[in-house]
Amino acid sequence: MSHEQVISVDNKELPELYKQLLALARQKDPGQKEEVAFPEDLSVTDLTSRPSDFSLAVTSGEHSHTVYEDRWLKGIYAIGRYWDLVSDDKIDGNIDLSKVDSEISLEPIEAVRSWLPYKTALHLTANSVVRIDIIDKKKKQPISCGSGGVWHVEKDPGGAGYINYIVTNYHVVEELDQKVEVTPKLKPQDDPTAAPEIEFKIEFKETEAVVNVEDPFGKESKFALDRVIYRSKDNPDIALLVVRTKDNVLKPLEREIPSNPRTLIAQEVIITGAAVCLRGFAKGMISAYRAKGVVDEAEYYQVDAALNPGHSGGPTLRLHSHRIVGVNVGKLTGDAIDNIGLVIPLSQIDRLIEGAIREDLEARKKALKSLKGASTPQQYLKVLGGMWGSGH
Repeated sequence: MSHEQVISVDNKELPELYKQLLALARQKDPGQKEEVAFPEDLSVTDLTSRPSDFSLAVTSGEHSHTVYEDRWLKGIYAIGRYWDLVSDDKIDGNIDLSKVDSEISLEPIEAVRSWLPYKTALHLTANSVVRIDIIDKKKKQPISCGSGGVWHVEKDPGGAGYINYIVTNYHVVEELDQKVEVTPKLKPQDDPTAAPEIEFKIEFKETEAVVNVEDPFGKESKFALDRVIYRSKDNPDIALLVVRTKDNVLKPLEREIPSNPRTLIAQEVIITGAAVCLRGFAKGMISAYRAKGVVDEAEYYQVDAALNPGHSGGPTLRLHSHRIVGVNVGKLTGDAIDNIGLVIPLSQIDRLIEGAIREDLEARKKALKSLKGASTPQQYLKVLGGMWGSGH
């Protein structure tokens, strides 16, 4: 026999209400106090379908709203989940009120439900979407910008720090012209058994790139581009970059690659990146799948979102899964055309990118192993020259 749980709370105590709702959500059966693992993907539907019958009364001054599996409950729970996520980067029921606004009126609760999925997706992928600034080295001024998505992060096998692989479009970085410089030094005279010292760097001649990432709270970090290891101008328009960081600050995106790309038609998506060099997003829907020969010899998702200069190379995320499904590449233009954007499906680039990353890591590990056996500057020069190639 089910029983009713009644919770009466003032709207200024919504964080406490959220915790009570979580406690209820953890119950397997009515009245059962045993807690199970916290359901991070718990939805409002899951909550309202719990075997317990419950009602909630939320008061605001002289006004009272009875909550029973309706929009107020969904809004309150949505706000709670948002607070929970913002306060410690996890949905775990632990809210740090110093990081959130603990007071909120009842009116915005319904509105929260509409923007929460977008806010959540952007929060979870903040350290996975980057802005790429192309800079004139002589003038020290940016000349263009684009976007990119973190694909893979690896502990640097050659020392401290991390190697981060970032996917973008070829046309975002086509002006970069990297050059490898390796300078060997003689063995120290006071220690003839020591290995020669080697200075090496990858230099960009006239332009260079800076990769910017912004955390969920607006703090921006900048990293110099280390190198470009893959570039393909046509079909698909894609490039693979490497950024080295001291700390593990970048987060790889989770990928979603359906066996049939057409199954994503009518799915809501977020176009992420830096439109006109400003971090933001556009929302839309996958409206069609364009096969080879329709636009050119590549395949694309067609989206009804507003893609703008700067979005190029940024990830297209499926709204509710927060996973990348494609890479922004451009849009159709014309007097009678409006909001027809093109996205490269992951199925077109996944194997290509994975293969390039695997080759790069294997070459690096092999070179590091070879360095241990090198005894002359010339041997070091040969090994390092192959290790830091100029990209494809």
